[in-house]
Amino acid sequence: MSTYKPPIGGHATEDPLRHVERELQEICKTARIGLFGPPFLLAFGFWGVTRLDPDWLHNPIMAVILALFTLGQIMLWRHLILIRKGATSTLDVVVVLKSEGLEPDLTALREHLLCLKDGPTRDLVLRWVNLGLQGITLGCDQLIENASERRTIRDQKLANLHISVNRNILKVGFLGTLVGLLLTFPPMKRAVLGLSDSAGEMGFIRDIASAIDHDAYAILATLVSTGFSILLEAVVVQALERILTRFEIADRHLADWGVTRLQPMALRIAREQAPCPSPARPAVNTLPLSLPRTREEMDSHFQLLLETIARSGQTIEAVARAQDALSGRLDALLEFESHYREFLAAKSAAVAPKAPQA
Repeated sequence: MSTYKPPIGGHATEDPLRHVERELQEICKTARIGLFGPPFLLAFGFWGVTRLDPDWLHNPIMAVILALFTLGQIMLWRHLILIRKGATSTLDVVVVLKSEGLEPDLTALREHLLCLKDGPTRDLVLRWVNLGLQGITLGCDQLIENASERRTIRDQKLANLHISVNRNILKVGFLGTLVGLLLTFPPMKRAVLGLSDSAGEMGFIRDIASAIDHDAYAILATLVSTGFSILLEAVVVQALERILTRFEIADRHLADWGVTRLQPMALRIAREQAPCPSPARPAVNTLPLSLPRTREEMDSHFQLLLETIARSGQTIEAVARAQDALSGRLDALLEFESHYREFLAAKSAAVAPKAPQA
């Protein structure tokens, strides 16, 4: 015997909207906390660069790296605000869907959705509802697939912006490394050439110190760009991917709601709109009433057939008379032709002289 006991107050079926609501709440929470990230990252970045290079304002490579880092954080701030707004608007849609219960009234649901602000989720659900009101269920899967593809394109575009900033910071740092190494060679060359001069000890020391400074410049550019890249990859890109993954999960649960809640209502509407007369009652009740009408229609059709046959007979007689008249005219024409030939033969015999007899 099984010892399993269902939990008290448990649900027989799990509502997909509960999962959607949970994921969206986590997205809103993460986005709200993430808004404190860009200011902190900017402050930390400027503090670190100032400690490593107090004169970074006079260093074009370092200034470009900090400008790209600042631009990325401004974009992150804006994107987090947009993500939070999108999650909030989707939550409004979920609240409306939950208020309709397990068997939503599609007409009332459509009116409630039209009162909300425009958004991708609201428009998608409205398309589902419009198809359901028409009793159509075949297009829901295509709508879900199209919405998923649009979401993927938007997410890739959002993530690619921050990945592009990260790559550009690394490229600028690599460029600074090459510039620093390039500036290292002239003083090193002067230092080596200065060894031949006995009085050039201080010049040799100055050249070596200049080469070391330029080498430090190259190493500093690499260090700062790599540090910013690691910071962006570990914090910004990972946080965005986590948020966007939660959005995709929420969309999948919302699609489950469309399959388990909306499509059954659309099928019910389709059955109500389709004509389905009872097969037994018309055979018993309506057959005696339809026989006289059928007999009258058959009589009218038979009378129409007789009239058509009579008109056809008259037409055939007219055609026969026309054929007789045509044959008489042909006979007269043949007789006239024979007389004409006889006339021509007689005329030729009268005009032509007779041949002499031998």
